[in-house]
Amino acid sequence: MSYLERLKQIEIIKNHENAPDNEIPKVPKAPSDTFDTSVFARNQKNFSLIRSWLTEIGEPEADYFLVLSKCKRDPEALAYYLGLAAEHARAKRREKVLQILSVNPRTKRAIITDLDSDPYSVILTIAIRGVAISEMFIPKCKYDGLALLELIHDLDHATESNH
Repeated sequence: MSYLERLKQIEIIKNHENAPDNEIPKVPKAPSDTFDTSVFARNQKNFSLIRSWLTEIGEPEADYFLVLSKCKRDPEALAYYLGLAAEHARAKRREKVLQILSVNPRTKRAIITDLDSDPYSVILTIAIRGVAISEMFIPKCKYDGLALLELIHDLDHATESNH
C-alpha cells in the first residue's frame, strides 16, 4: 500500500468516526445562574420571616424595603436579621407557654408547636412548672402531631399513677 493510499484510508476512518450519526450528543451544561426554586423558596421564606418580625416590632412599612434590600445584597445582614427574628419568635413562644401555666395553676406542663418559624423544623416548646422551659426542633418530614398528643396523654397517665 502506497503512502497516498494509507493517507486516504486514515482520512476515511477519521471522517467516518466523526460522522454526525456516530457522535454521541452532548447535553448542554446548565448556566451557573439557572433559576433554583429551592434557593428562591428559602429566600422568600427568610424575607417573609423578617417582614413578619418587622411588623411585630412596630417598624413602619416604609422601612421594610431598606432592611430587605440590605438582606438581599449582604448575607451577613440577612443572617443578622434572621437571628433577631428567630430570637423574637423564641421569646414569644416562651411567653406563650408561661401564660398557659399562669392561666392554669393546676397544669404541670405547657406544650406548644410552631410550624412557621423554621422552614425545615417544627419547634416544640415545653414548659414544666417550676423546672424549666425547653425547645426541641423536630424535622418537618418526621413530625407527627398525633403521635405527640399520644405521648403527652401517656405521660399524663404515667404521672397521675405515680402520685
